[in-house]
Amino acid sequence: MVTRKDIAEYAGVSKTTVTRVINNQGNVSRENIEKVNHAIKVLEYYPNMVARGLKTKKTYQILFHAPELLNPFFVEIYTGMDEVARQHGYHIVVSSHYDINIVRQRQYDGVILSYVPKERRLSEYMILGVRLVATDYTNSVLEIPHIKVDITSGIMQALDYLYECGHRRIALVSLPFENDQRVAAYKKWLEMKNLLFQSNLIYNNQIEGATNYEQGYNAGVLIAESRLDATAIMVFNDAMAIGFLAALNHKGIRVPEDVSIVGFDNIVQAKYTSPPLTTVDSFLYQIGKECAQMLISEINGAEVKTKTIKTELIIRNSVARIS
Repeated sequence: MVTRKDIAEYAGVSKTTVTRVINNQGNVSRENIEKVNHAIKVLEYYPNMVARGLKTKKTYQILFHAPELLNPFFVEIYTGMDEVARQHGYHIVVSSHYDINIVRQRQYDGVILSYVPKERRLSEYMILGVRLVATDYTNSVLEIPHIKVDITSGIMQALDYLYECGHRRIALVSLPFENDQRVAAYKKWLEMKNLLFQSNLIYNNQIEGATNYEQGYNAGVLIAESRLDATAIMVFNDAMAIGFLAALNHKGIRVPEDVSIVGFDNIVQAKYTSPPLTTVDSFLYQIGKECAQMLISEINGAEVKTKTIKTELIIRNSVARIS
């Protein structure tokens, strides 16, 4: 079995330096960090996590709550988390069940919430003393560090682009969330452009449940059959937009010839749809990295603050210019 002493001898550094690098304790030069990491890779060193946990009083496990494990939105966030977690010697456990007893039994060092559960349940987490970070997509004020995506700016960018392309009757497929930022941004944008708000151009009251392909498909069928008088439609997120595109295709409605479509999030699949989807990039991979780094910093006793992720419009072929 390879030991830290073996790593130290191979790298030409002290055993203390090796320990500092493995435990991410700082006070080590970049050169020595590279030497130690190279030695770890060459010698195929694997730390004894049980022994490490007994000494540090940590499990080196982080729980990530994701309600839809097949939704690429959460997969991309997880990928970013996992990269940072592995760099710090942590393991990410993914679960779709929000069960406080699991956290109590498993004794995770921290929990990352993909959305904020009801106030009572959030309080239960906090009572346990477990470190918490959230990927927050609501207007709610949180008592825990979280990542905020500038959804308002993203919606404005997309609507401005549609306006530049000649669209004036733009529909929004959203969800029945109270104080939904997309709807608020949509109304604000209409006011800025001196365009009349028409409630029949917001589709949200018939959509329930998850924000996935099936929900998008169902919304697409409803809108196709209602013969909505809109030249462009902005959909809640890319997963729903992909399902939405499929529904329109099955109904014989061409995109973008008959109607233009814009999504939100820029998941990997968005550039492989037919046509490739114009969307707002919310940098999901970066969100995952930031969440993991925030949580690990918290676990190590640092004070962390909420961060805001800016968005960027990605123009592809699902929007047509009209006169």
